[in-house]
Amino acid sequence: MFEVPCPIKLKLCMFSFFFITAIAGLWVVVHDIRAQAAQRRENNALERSKCQSLYDANHCGYRPPALSDACHEWLECLRQDVEAVNHLELLAMYAADACDTFIRGIHPS
Repeated sequence: MFEVPCPIKLKLCMFSFFFITAIAGLWVVVHDIRAQAAQRRENNALERSKCQSLYDANHCGYRPPALSDACHEWLECLRQDVEAVNHLELLAMYAADACDTFIRGIHPS
């Protein structure tokens, strides 16, 4: 007739389901963080390129007195590492975004 599943089999199935779900969720988070890091690197490269063009266009190598402060800012911008991305900051922003979306979803407007 109707067979009651063995408690061990049921627990094993539930554990497997939650384990696979956790792995899939972790994969999605890691993939999103990597995509955000790549986007951040691209933005850093664009910013550095902009600083380089401003530095060159204003002849900052000769240190014009009127532009000394701006030239110093552009030089500091050029010295920044394009590949430096804070993954912990991206993860915190991802978690905050997820919490914010969840809270807004349950809050009646």
